[in-house]
Amino acid sequence: MLTMLMRQFALARSTRHSAARAVTAACLLAVAQPAQADDRFTKFGDIMQFALPLAAMTCAVRQGRAGETALGYAVQAAAVHGSKAILRDARLNQRPDGSGHGFPSGHSASAMFGAANLAQFCYKDNPAMQFATYSLALAVGLSRIDADRHTPLQVAAGLAVGFFVNGLRVKISDDFFSISYTWRF
Repeated sequence: MLTMLMRQFALARSTRHSAARAVTAACLLAVAQPAQADDRFTKFGDIMQFALPLAAMTCAVRQGRAGETALGYAVQAAAVHGSKAILRDARLNQRPDGSGHGFPSGHSASAMFGAANLAQFCYKDNPAMQFATYSLALAVGLSRIDADRHTPLQVAAGLAVGFFVNGLRVKISDDFFSISYTWRF
């Protein structure tokens, strides 16, 4: 796996895709950490929850969409943390390890937000990279289940929040404000 990631990093470097370089570097960092095998997968999820949105923001800055992307990330985070606060001690909000506030998975929502944003705007003409970014987000969700921090339902809900928030568009100017929802596959 490390060899495959190093090849991907070299390809990303040669094609000048800064977002792909950021994601690949984070993957390398996650798997290169000295830890037990099960801890590496957890560490991978912990890193990728930030690496995918950061890669999306890097691309958004280059495309002049930084404000919209930052607002989308904030909406995603508010939806996750708002749901957890509203649900409080509800069974749905309980984590498998017995602690509370697990619905939906924030790691999964954050990673999927980044992956969906990259797929929709940065890799819209590259199905292989779209598949790769969505696969990374799914792996983050699986790492949360593996670490016994979330149930499959909590992860699925987090992935859905991250995915669907990308369709929200907010336009703000001095004399105009609009909210719309569109999604392009």
